[in-house]
Amino acid sequence: MELRKVFKIRESYAVFLPKPWCEKNSLSEGGQVEMLWEEDAVVVRPRRPRPFSIRLSRPDPDAVAKLLMSAFVTGYDEVKLEVKGMGLEFRHRVMSFARGLNMLPMEEGPEYVVFKIEDVKFDKEMLIRRMIATLQFMLDHLSTAPKADPTLLESVDDEIDRYRHMIERLCYKYPTSPCVRHVQLARYIERAADHVVELA
Repeated sequence: MELRKVFKIRESYAVFLPKPWCEKNSLSEGGQVEMLWEEDAVVVRPRRPRPFSIRLSRPDPDAVAKLLMSAFVTGYDEVKLEVKGMGLEFRHRVMSFARGLNMLPMEEGPEYVVFKIEDVKFDKEMLIRRMIATLQFMLDHLSTAPKADPTLLESVDDEIDRYRHMIERLCYKYPTSPCVRHVQLARYIERAADHVVELA
């Protein structure tokens, strides 16, 4: 670790990036970096897409769902999915699942789709609060509705799953000291939501 001096430039502050780090990451003047700050930590990363390819010899919705989820959580920015025999029904299922992960189709052909994942810089504390509020809605529905609606609860549980995956993605791409707490909390809340669905 080394100390760096902070400079004031107009109404902002600046720190010089280490030259060896810039050279290693092919950064020069005008280049872009991604930056996330949280509590007492600042994470700076070179801005470059991380591509991921999936090739399947036959349509397998479960395998595609697991692989797309893995690519999302582990911070990939672009996913190329190639499936032999991709029919309209299978394509529809894939697109529906990808939409839930904020994956946008950017290019496609008869047997492939390229998705782009745009990161939305959510505050992880806000996502945790949203998960708790959603879980509270599920508990209220379970305890006050004359007959709990399992389909409704499963749909709301899917929301909680999406929040958890967003937290995991942000912590994977931009690790900061509170990430361990955020990921653990998100997993506990998600498990509680799963139990509510089982009780319905």
